[in-house]
Amino acid sequence: ILYLIIVGAKPSMERAAIVAVLVLLAAPLKRIPHPKNLLFSAALMILLINPAQLFDIGFQLSFAAVASLLWITPELEKLIPWYIATKKKKEKAASRIKLYAYKVLLTGVEAIIATVSVFIITGPIIAYYFNYMSVVSVLCNVIMAFSTYIIFLFGVLTGIFGFVPVIAFTTGYLAGLCT
Repeated sequence: ILYLIIVGAKPSMERAAIVAVLVLLAAPLKRIPHPKNLLFSAALMILLINPAQLFDIGFQLSFAAVASLLWITPELEKLIPWYIATKKKKEKAASRIKLYAYKVLLTGVEAIIATVSVFIITGPIIAYYFNYMSVVSVLCNVIMAFSTYIIFLFGVLTGIFGFVPVIAFTTGYLAGLCT
């Protein structure tokens, strides 16, 4: 909440802060947080405080993107029999190499599915407000999803090996190349 106050309340940050607070409150109240209920609760709280937020593009895109991840992504996953079969193979993988290979493969497929599901819902909103819709953004988001893992890995390695200047510089430099 302090971060939200420092940087300013944008709709996506308000949503994230409210959801985080609700998740943190769930444990002491012995409640199980359900993502869809959390999303609607955050929207309700924001709109009770400022109903004009409903017409803010940031509010619409933020909630539409999260809603598409909660509702559209699982439906798209069901439509891809190969994805379901690979997920079952991952559960039965005997060797660590196969398990890792299936994890990498499924992560890539999940990134594509999530990107497409968000594009399905947010694309029309973007087209309405900006009179333009870039289909290339789907491909760019998939590439960025993969590079995020690599950047994160190099960032962790930089933190771990920060006391060895040559290694820290190398991993930091490689992380910079990925951005």
